Amino acid sequence: MNTERNRISSVNGKSLGIILILFILLVIVTRVCTSKNLPDNEQSIIDNDSFDIAGSQDFVIVNYSSYLFYVNVYSGDVKNISNSINLAPYGGENTFRLTTKFNSSTSGNVAYASLSSARLFFTVSQTPGSGSGSFSNISIQGPITAYISSVSNFRLVVHDEDNQ
Repeated sequence: MNTERNRISSVNGKSLGIILILFILLVIVTRVCTSKNLPDNEQSIIDNDSFDIAGSQDFVIVNYSSYLFYVNVYSGDVKNISNSINLAPYGGENTFRLTTKFNSSTSGNVAYASLSSARLFFTVSQTPGSGSGSFSNISIQGPITAYISSVSNFRLVVHDEDNQ
């Protein structure tokens, strides 16, 4: 009786191995087929030539000047995550999030303008393997000054030129 039960559940001891191989193939085929139905942002991660460990770094801009700035343009791997495109005077803050990748450089440009002559432009970037980003290409126009905060390298402070 035992011998007959073994023959039904296992043909010469190979049935379990074949089922395991078929199951693994099913999982692989399912993963390949379902990746085509992902949302656009997830699909673009899969479609890249290489996989990166993605993360993000927030950059804060603080406006202690008397000027109301508005975001004129931003581009690249950065997006405004603040509730407003305006950067209010006397302590207003905006936050930009840079998408970072472990194996490739990422960057984004941001330009602010005021209704008067004050302008602010900067680049946020991250280099491969560094794990963190930085401000660069800080350019100002008009009676303002801008500098990276001594408290955090991810904080850019804007002041009136005469009120540092």
